[in-house]
Amino acid sequence: MAKELTDILKAAAEVRDETAMQQNTATRVGGVLTDLAQFVGEAVFAAGMATKTSAAGVSLLTKYYDADGQPCTKELPLPVANMLRAGIITPAALNSLNTADREETTARQASDAELLRRIQGKSTSSSAYSDPCINLGDLWVILRGAK
Repeated sequence: MAKELTDILKAAAEVRDETAMQQNTATRVGGVLTDLAQFVGEAVFAAGMATKTSAAGVSLLTKYYDADGQPCTKELPLPVANMLRAGIITPAALNSLNTADREETTARQASDAELLRRIQGKSTSSSAYSDPCINLGDLWVILRGAK
């Protein structure tokens, strides 16, 4: 568990303001740096990030503390994917893509089924002009069975 930022800032101020010879040892200075790095690592990378979505796009919110120890949030807008560039797909865009995919799949399946019925001469919209198999009559049955 990292030290509190106020404690780290106090220790850093003591190092900065030290006037006595040989008091800012490697252990003292390195300790402040280590505590600061651990604090930043936990604050920013662990629980300090979140996302915000809206109709306009997606943003990454980073929580951090300023030099006075006050909590702050920085918003970083992320590019939204479109036909010209890669980026984040918003939930609305993903829903739209999924809907379009389902509709296209349904239409293709219906077209495939109708094509099969036309090939077999069983379509309700088949005619001698659109489906030559209708005019073949018994010849079609003979050819199919002969293989």
